[in-house]
Amino acid sequence: KATESHSGITDYYGKGNSNRPVLLLGSKGEEVKKVQKFLAGKDIYHGAIDGIFGPITQQAVIEWQGYCEIVKDGIVGKCTWATMG
Repeated sequence: KATESHSGITDYYGKGNSNRPVLLLGSKGEEVKKVQKFLAGKDIYHGAIDGIFGPITQQAVIEWQGYCEIVKDGIVGKCTWATMG
C-alpha cells in the first residue's frame, strides 16, 4: 500500500511529481474544485463544487483513499493525486 505521512507536510507532500498542491481541511481554490468535481463524478462527493475543502470534502477524500487502499488521512498529497489521474 502507498502511504502518505503527516510529518514534514511541506517537504513530503510538496508539489512532488504532480506539480499539484497539498490540499487539506481549510484549503481553498481551483485545485479543490477539481478534486470535488472528480469525487462527484465517482459518486463519492455530494456537496457544493465551491472550492472550499471543508468536512464534506475531507470525508469524500477519505472514502476515495479507502477505495484506493492508501492511507485514509483526508489529505490530498502526492499519493492521492496519483490515484486521481
